[in-house]
Amino acid sequence: MNLMLNQPLVSSYQMVRNLWNIPSVRATWTRITSSNGGYLAGSFTIANIAASDIKDFSNRFLGYMVTERAYGTTTWEGIIYRMTITLDGVEYTRTLEPNMFHNRVNVYYSNAAIVDQEQLVLSYLAAPLRFQDTGQDFSAWETLVGDALYRIQVSNTNGTTSWAYLGASSTVLNPNDTVAVYQDEARATPGWNDADPIGPPALTAISYQVVEVLLDGQRLNTGWAEIADSEAVNGTLEYVVSLGGATAAAATALRARHLNEYGWPRSRMSGGAQFSAEVNVTGGATLTVQVAGLVATTFWTYRTATRVANIGALITGLANDCEFVTAGAITANATLSISDAFPMPQRIGDLIQELVDQGDAAGNAYQWGVYNGALLEYEAQPTTARYFIHRRRLVDASGQIVVPQLVRPGILVQSRNAPSGLVPVGGAAIDRPDTAYVTEVEFSAPSTLRLTLRGGEEIVLEQQIQAGIV
Repeated sequence: MNLMLNQPLVSSYQMVRNLWNIPSVRATWTRITSSNGGYLAGSFTIANIAASDIKDFSNRFLGYMVTERAYGTTTWEGIIYRMTITLDGVEYTRTLEPNMFHNRVNVYYSNAAIVDQEQLVLSYLAAPLRFQDTGQDFSAWETLVGDALYRIQVSNTNGTTSWAYLGASSTVLNPNDTVAVYQDEARATPGWNDADPIGPPALTAISYQVVEVLLDGQRLNTGWAEIADSEAVNGTLEYVVSLGGATAAAATALRARHLNEYGWPRSRMSGGAQFSAEVNVTGGATLTVQVAGLVATTFWTYRTATRVANIGALITGLANDCEFVTAGAITANATLSISDAFPMPQRIGDLIQELVDQGDAAGNAYQWGVYNGALLEYEAQPTTARYFIHRRRLVDASGQIVVPQLVRPGILVQSRNAPSGLVPVGGAAIDRPDTAYVTEVEFSAPSTLRLTLRGGEEIVLEQQIQAGIV
């Protein structure tokens, strides 16, 4: 078996070095494959070599490809996603996790649509029903014909709120310092909504906001801004920030701050630093490397438009919208569904998982994953057992021991030692007491295979591996 370090996704796949030649890597390599996502996560440790070499690895290889090969084929692949180096008691972490690194940002915010507020002395007038601000000119916010264009939200001294739609303005003390108020947008019924300020008891206004009706509550966005140099090195990692009410200037400022702070995968101190008062005390260097399957990159891109189509077509389109992943073997599923990105954009990986979870019109369950060549596969969950558990070993139908590196999840396994193997009346193969669906497969070097079964159970299988596999 070999573990190859290849150039990053944005470059070619040429090999840089064989990590299997590093003893600490051979001793610690572990990787997981999931029925929801495919190649999911892996990890290894680099230790007991020169600190300068460990530093060089940490500085250079974030985002590089890691490829496991056995029997002349690729059995797992992913990218170096996070590295934590420990030097003299201090941990430093670099990561491609979107919450800590994103080089393309958009900020969505609720438009409060506030166009004006209190000026001087405020009063509720009862005859006719009007609102007065002695320092205001309401003519800019009045409506004379048709539905009201503005409404007023008033806060009272007793903690209540009164609001109404605005009609015509008029003069009491100063030009246009009062405005007619209505309960409905069509201006058919004079009066207030929520607390009636005329009373009894009469209420006293302390502040107000004039709001434009057509813009009230709408979700706006700043549009995307990006760091092209970072994208060229690391690929595009999108991030959407969601705000409550904000101005366009404030939202744009937040977007700029995110790019300044997170636009490059910086080295950040993490964990608890340990120091010594002694002179010239140094500790060895170790590097923990976490590898993510390419399914992780489906969460780097957002879908901003909602689409209605059959599930198979939706998943194909979502996969092809990703920067690094493309649609591979996609099982046809004619069930009509929706890929919903309103009112907020959604990460493509989340949308795919939602569609997979829906199954099909016949009640069949499905599974998906990103496998060799960054191809996304989507298929129905199996209905017949592929492998069998016999004497703590995983074997095929002929009784041959299965090579652990080649086992994928999303399979049915049967135990030949279970007390019963009967199919319940009206049931299916998966309903047999001796049968289980495998949700995750974990392989740990040199030859340990762990199967996680639906429901959370885990089976560790002892493998008799022929010479040459590892």
